[in-house]
Amino acid sequence: MKQIQQKKSFIHLLYFILFFFAIFFLVSLIIRKFGIHEEKEHELSFSYKKDFHIGKEESIPAKLIRVVDGDTLLVELKGRRERLRLIGIDSPESVKPESPVECYGEEAKAYLTSLLSNESDIILEYDETQGERDRFGRILAYVFTIDGKNLAEEMLRNGYAREYNYQKRNPYRLRDTFIDDERGAGAKGKGLWAVCR
Repeated sequence: MKQIQQKKSFIHLLYFILFFFAIFFLVSLIIRKFGIHEEKEHELSFSYKKDFHIGKEESIPAKLIRVVDGDTLLVELKGRRERLRLIGIDSPESVKPESPVECYGEEAKAYLTSLLSNESDIILEYDETQGERDRFGRILAYVFTIDGKNLAEEMLRNGYAREYNYQKRNPYRLRDTFIDDERGAGAKGKGLWAVCR
């Protein structure tokens, strides 16, 4: 009798575990299917599959879907929609949930949009020092237009972003150049340096 009781308890426990994993799987599918994570930058508690292999200065073609804000793009990469954060810059917020638009946020987004107005094909380059993704699950990469323009550098040179090192202990490979670009824009009072304090 005791054995039968134990067997029933074990089966109930097994059913509970299976039910829990089924719910978890369904929620994950819904999030991916409807892109719930795409518009809100809440930290994700699960790990992304590491299927983008970083190689030093490896160039990878991608398709631009749209500009999200001054340092974030929505792209199509290897057949999937991905959010991408430009390495080396931080632009004022313009779409952060439950936050006001920051000084020069709309202008930064508009300028990045203008740089890509005739572009659908872009080139990505990863930087081993920064990792593949940030804490919001966005891919981290340098982004170039087909004619070789580095978008982050253009944003810095013209005062639409500040220099930013995501991995504090590991400087990205273009950091010295980007710092010079930021200083130049600040010295000339370009963009946000003229109006934001």
